Amino acid sequence: MLYEFQFLQFTKEDLCITVIGIDVHKILLWVHIKDEKGNDIFKSEIRRNPKGLQSLYRLCQQYHVEKAVMESTSTYWYPVYQKLKTVCNECCVVNAYQLKVLGRHKTDEKDAELLATWGLLNILTTSYIPSIEIHQLRELIRTRISKQNRKSGIISRLKTMLEGVCPGITAVLRDLNLLNAQLFLQNWGKSKLSYVQWLETIKDGRIRKALITRRSIMEYWWNNPLDEVQQFLLDDQIKEFEFQRDQLTKLETMIGETLEKTDLEDGVKYVKSIRGIGFLTAVTIVAELGSVDRFINAREAAVSSGLTPRLKGSAGKIHSGRITKHGPKSIRRATYIACKSVIKFSPKHRQFFQSVKERRGGKKALVALSRKLVALAWTLWSTKSYYVEVKI
Repeated sequence: MLYEFQFLQFTKEDLCITVIGIDVHKILLWVHIKDEKGNDIFKSEIRRNPKGLQSLYRLCQQYHVEKAVMESTSTYWYPVYQKLKTVCNECCVVNAYQLKVLGRHKTDEKDAELLATWGLLNILTTSYIPSIEIHQLRELIRTRISKQNRKSGIISRLKTMLEGVCPGITAVLRDLNLLNAQLFLQNWGKSKLSYVQWLETIKDGRIRKALITRRSIMEYWWNNPLDEVQQFLLDDQIKEFEFQRDQLTKLETMIGETLEKTDLEDGVKYVKSIRGIGFLTAVTIVAELGSVDRFINAREAAVSSGLTPRLKGSAGKIHSGRITKHGPKSIRRATYIACKSVIKFSPKHRQFFQSVKERRGGKKALVALSRKLVALAWTLWSTKSYYVEVKI
C-alpha cells in the first residue's frame, strides 16, 4: 500500500519519458525498454563487449531513450554507464538491494523489467557516482588493502614454516615486519662470517642492538642453518614478501599523487586532525565518503558506511540488531583498525569506548567507536574545522 500511495503523487508530465532498464552481468546485459505509458517496446539480451555497447548506444538513439537505470554490479556497470551517459539525459545507477526490497524477482529478464518500471515511476534512489579521480583513488586504496592481506598471509606462512624446522625462532624474531628480523633471514646460511663478525658489519645501531640482545639464541640458529630445500622455500617466501612490500610502497606514493588531483585534500587534513588517525586512514574515510555534500547530517554518513544497526520495529517497540554492512568495507576496516590508536591517544574516545565496553563488550564498543569516528570525520569536513580534544 505504501508504494501505491507513492504512485498517486506522480503527474502525467512526470511519466512522459522512455526508460531503459539494464541488468548488468560480466558477459551479458539484459535490456528492457518501456514507453511513457509503461508499455514494453523492446526487450533482449546484449553482449557486454565493445560491439554490444555500440549496439546499446544505437538502440537508445532509435527509441529516443531519455533515462537509463542499471544495477551497480561489481565494476561491470562502469563502461555501460560511461557509454549511456553520452546519449541519455539521465543515467541512474542503483544498488541491487533496492530491488530486493521493492519486488521479488527470480530471473535477469525480470530484473531489467523492474528497473525500467521503477525508473519510470522515480521510485529508485540513484547511487552516488564519483569523479574519475576519486574512483581511481578508491581503487588504489582497495588494492592496497588487498596487498596488505597478501603480505600478512606470507608472514603467517613464513612463521609456520620456520616453526616447523626451528622451534622457538619466531618468538625470538618476534615481528617479521621489523628490519632486524628481515636482515637476519636474508643473511642466514649465506654469510661466511660468524654471528659476532656479521653484527659488526651492520651500520644501523638500532638493528644491531636488537640482534645483540638476543645473541644467545640467535647465534645458535646462525651456526645451524637450514638444509637446501628449506633454504629454497625460505628464499621464495622472502622474495614474495619483499615484492608485496615494494608494491605497497609504490601504491602509497601513487595514493598521495592521485589525492592531489582531487578536491579531497582539505577533507583529509581535517580528518587527520583526530588524534590517532593517520594519513592513509584519513584518505580512506574521505575517499569512500566521496563528497561532504552527499549527506544531510553525520548519521547519514555513518549509514552509508554500513556502521549503523539494523532496526526492527513492531507494536511500538524497536529492536536494534547487527550493523547493516551496506557500504564499502574498506572504510569499516580502516576505522576499526584505527580505533586502537584513537583509544590510546584520545582520552575522550577512550572514555567512550570503556563505557560501551562495560555494557556491550569489547567488539561492539569498537564498532560503536568506528561509527562515531565516521560521524566525527564528516562533521569536521562539513564545518571545515580541525579537531580539538576537550579535556575531561
